[in-house]
Amino acid sequence: MLSPHLIRQVEQHGEKLAASLVEELLQHPGTTSYRTIARDELLAHSRDLYERLGDWLAGRSHAEIDARFGPRGASRFAESVPVEEVVLALIISKRRLRRHTKEVSALSNAAEIHAEMEVDQMVGAFYDKVTYAMVRGYEAARREAAHPQKHGTPLLGAMKPGDIGWVP
Repeated sequence: MLSPHLIRQVEQHGEKLAASLVEELLQHPGTTSYRTIARDELLAHSRDLYERLGDWLAGRSHAEIDARFGPRGASRFAESVPVEEVVLALIISKRRLRRHTKEVSALSNAAEIHAEMEVDQMVGAFYDKVTYAMVRGYEAARREAAHPQKHGTPLLGAMKPGDIGWVP
């Protein structure tokens, strides 16, 4: 029995959770590259995750998660964020979410304890899928940048004067 109360609490406090996550990412010594990303972008992505948690936990397919989070991984590559910082940012986000659900849960009986454990398991599985999707997107962008002709359309940065389509 998934706890709608816990999910609702996260979604209702999505703005606050997102703001505190962004602050932590910008101050954490392991995520220094995130300081180069616009705060508004970080807030928007974090809010989307927290405010739509129920949707994400309601059995989204791998394809849906890949479609949403793979491009974010590619964006982090393009922004020169090291992959280990991407993974650490996801770990920090997951810990913040778990901490929040523990703070707002009212564990007064076995059913509520079971519901919190179920939410915790679902959050863990969801973040595992998100991490995989973001790393896949990141690595696809890295491979494309390393071998632009091999993987499809050449990137603009890979073109040089004289190439067809080159724009100064």
